Amino acid sequence: FPVGIFLGMCLDIARGMVYLHQHSIVHRDLKGANLLVADDGSVKVADFGVARVIDKQGTMTAETGTYRWMAPEVILAMDEGQYDGKVDVWSLGITAIEVADGEVPMSNLHPMRVLFLIPRSGNTNSESWICSCRRCFGGGLPPYFLCRDPPAVDSQHRL
Repeated sequence: FPVGIFLGMCLDIARGMVYLHQHSIVHRDLKGANLLVADDGSVKVADFGVARVIDKQGTMTAETGTYRWMAPEVILAMDEGQYDGKVDVWSLGITAIEVADGEVPMSNLHPMRVLFLIPRSGNTNSESWICSCRRCFGGGLPPYFLCRDPPAVDSQHRL
C-alpha cells in the first residue's frame, strides 16, 4: 500500500474505535477479517459478535476475540477481569502490521502458543513483531500501539 492509503485506513479504524468507545463499547475482535474496505479505500469496522458494553464494574469476559490480535489484558482477564477500550488499540496495532505486511505477527506459530506468549512478554518484543514493525513503518510505529496497558495513551484520540 502507498503510505497515504495505509495511514488513511488506520485513521478510519481509529475513528470507528472512537465512536464505539464514546458509546462505552469495546469491539474485542478487531482484525483485518472484520474490516470492510470500500473502493475508495475507506474502512468500516464490522462484526460486532463479541463486542461488549462496558458496565460500571468493568468486569469483562476472558479470552474473547481472536488470539493473535488479543491484548494481554483480555487473555489475563480470567485472573483480573478488568480491561477497557485500550485493548482495541492493541488490536489496531496488530491489524496495522497485518495490513502492511500481508500477515499477522507470529503467523508461523500455533495460535495456542501465541496465547501464552503475549501476556508473558508484556509487549511485543518478539523478533517477528519487531521485524514487521521495522519493515512496514521504518521504526516509526508509535510504541504505545503494542504495549500492554499503554500508560502514554489515555485513549485512541491521541492516535
